[in-house]
Amino acid sequence: ASMGCRKSYVSLQSNWEHLAEWVDFSPEGCNTEYELLMCLGTVGYPMEVERRDATQMNPYAMNVTRIRATPVDTASVATALHSEQPVVPPEGGKAVEDVLILVDPEAPTASKLAVSSLLLRETYTSVVLCRDLHMFTGNSMVMALHAHALLATLQPPGQRTDDVVQHLRRQFLGRAYQCAGCGYGPIDHFACGDLEAHHGEQIGSSEINNSCPRCQWFSPDIGDWQPWDGKVPEEALPQGSEVEATCATAAALEVFLRICYSARKLWKTHDQSDLYQLCQKLANWESITAADDVDHPVKLLLALAIVDDLPEAALEQVPALSLLNEQCARRAHDELKAMGHKEEPQIMNAARKRVATFLSISSSSAPKTQELMTPEPSRPCVREECCAEFTLSDEEFDYKKWVKDSALPMVHALRTIRTLRALLQSRGGWKQLEKDMEKGPQAYIDVVQALQTTKKPQLDLAKWLDVKGPYEANRVLATMAAQAFLHQSSKLRRTVDAGGALAEPLPDVRDGETLRNLAVDIRMAIYDERVARKNEEWASKGRMLTLRLAATAGVAEYEAMLGRATHVHGLDKYTFWGLWDASKRDKAKMSAFLRTANHGFSYKHQP
Repeated sequence: ASMGCRKSYVSLQSNWEHLAEWVDFSPEGCNTEYELLMCLGTVGYPMEVERRDATQMNPYAMNVTRIRATPVDTASVATALHSEQPVVPPEGGKAVEDVLILVDPEAPTASKLAVSSLLLRETYTSVVLCRDLHMFTGNSMVMALHAHALLATLQPPGQRTDDVVQHLRRQFLGRAYQCAGCGYGPIDHFACGDLEAHHGEQIGSSEINNSCPRCQWFSPDIGDWQPWDGKVPEEALPQGSEVEATCATAAALEVFLRICYSARKLWKTHDQSDLYQLCQKLANWESITAADDVDHPVKLLLALAIVDDLPEAALEQVPALSLLNEQCARRAHDELKAMGHKEEPQIMNAARKRVATFLSISSSSAPKTQELMTPEPSRPCVREECCAEFTLSDEEFDYKKWVKDSALPMVHALRTIRTLRALLQSRGGWKQLEKDMEKGPQAYIDVVQALQTTKKPQLDLAKWLDVKGPYEANRVLATMAAQAFLHQSSKLRRTVDAGGALAEPLPDVRDGETLRNLAVDIRMAIYDERVARKNEEWASKGRMLTLRLAATAGVAEYEAMLGRATHVHGLDKYTFWGLWDASKRDKAKMSAFLRTANHGFSYKHQP
């Protein structure tokens, strides 16, 4: 084993050296837990974390947006945060503020003791997730970091605009200027007080231009130019700079394996474990909602990667598609809640409006209600009227991009995990790979190389969705988005037998009828709102209108009004009392009314 080869780029110490400090450390002089964090630590990987208000209650309510492969130690980062000094990673970009700590295969026993200590397991994890020393709520917080980090490591690399912005700010903030006319910046007029001296000067084939690149505003006096405020305009960012990558880098894949190794050392992975049971749910095509104890889809990814033996069919197409759909539904739920909607009727109304935009469904395409005095037709008949065509449109809401943004990260991860599981079968399973990782990188370099692939992610998504062409792809993507928004909660994704609201499991998003039925459901919801308004009007006017109509009707017409139900007690209360009020003025009508009333009412009101 090549012990100590991985060093923190800040402390320049290996993990062995950092762990050795724990042995002889004296806490004298440390008054708080944070001071201890600045003195003791371990080597981990820089990560960027997006926290939410709900993270304190639900540790999965966050995102790890990036894991960097250059190791750093937690003590140095904690000290830098305390002193408000940025620690920039060697790759550039955002300063490092958080570190993913793992059980290290180069020091398995010592690092597990450190990672499991109260200082790192509870205090440091609480700082990372909640920016508080005392908000640790359990080992689920540690698992959430492992799971989200696993997803982040398996994404293809790309040049990110936030990295460019951070680099420009470090380079120019405090020395560059911006246009006084339009605010464009940064504009570097360094060491040039007289801007007119060389303005327009020709040097070779180039011409010096000290005016604003955007609006051409110019002043020869440097004092007229405003100091740059750090805002980078869109046109100053590199255009079309996304790197065409097909999979994670070799360095990121090694971090992925180290995350799996660490998770296996911290949690049980045998066929009776909770993680295995999650995989079994997936293999059995069961629902995988929050109500099914699936805290987040990334937890399933972690389970699929690390369990000793994977249940048969857990990574086949239907379970994988179920995982993608659940990921979309969780995102839809979060977005609807973020709009400020708290109650279920509000959330559903917002969901229907969202789906109606990309299905081009307007209120005019839904059935109208009958006149106030006319009963509504049966629901099957109304539903038949809702089967009009719809047109897909991404003008107001780009459903294709939304689904791809939601599903592609999971596809990258599933592809790599599927490859890993196949490799494990041919090289002795996780037990052997763990031994190889403890020997050193050269012992498992074959795994890292095999995990790299040349398949394009878009083609992978088409393969996972089993679509044959652009038209079918658009329809399936629209179905995934529509089903995610209209069935975004656990209740709306589970059957009645499982405690949900569905009579049958959700239909396959690849089936053409699924989207058509969702469009019908939206039109039915519009119709139901109209019926509700009609019922409100009927509640205030029904008795009087029935009285007027029945009072002027002949006996035969009156009996026909009674005949709408097998007996008058089957009528709604406003019609019932309106007809009764009218019968009081005509003995023949009263006799007809009482003949269809129950015995108790007839006995009480018999003249």
